[in-house]
Amino acid sequence: MSWPTPQGEPPGGPYYDEQPYSPYALPSGSEPPPYGPPPPYGPPPPYGQAGYGYQVQSTTTNSMAIASLVCALCGAFVVPIIGSILGIIFGHIAKKQIRVSGEQGDGLAIAGLIVGYVFAGLYVLGCLGYIGFLVLIVGATASSSSYDSGSDGYSFVLPVLTGLFGG
Repeated sequence: MSWPTPQGEPPGGPYYDEQPYSPYALPSGSEPPPYGPPPPYGPPPPYGQAGYGYQVQSTTTNSMAIASLVCALCGAFVVPIIGSILGIIFGHIAKKQIRVSGEQGDGLAIAGLIVGYVFAGLYVLGCLGYIGFLVLIVGATASSSSYDSGSDGYSFVLPVLTGLFGG
């Protein structure tokens, strides 16, 4: 079924014979410029290579640096003193390898060293405090066996301190 066209309009619709205006179009009757189209591009460079002479540098993170941080964090929460010591050892090895090879991961190695040293120090202080507490308890029980009614209750401290530091 065909629709009737309104009066005064060409059968193809309004202005379909005219070309739309383009500021880049050549004026009618003129010739194209003397040069041809641009040459086609060459084949793309193989995967992993950049064009125009640039080298793609593959940077890897040092695996000892990663192991240092992981062991130090495990030493903080899972395996108390062993993980911290391993984190310290791996951190020093990683720092040396990074200095020689130029790999990434210096920050990870430093973080592993810091966390390892902090938690190893805290565990050593905790162990020393626990041993000191046990010595005070032993000194208190040893001094309480000879009851002295004139004692002020702190007579066990002096024998313990002289035992620890000599005297």
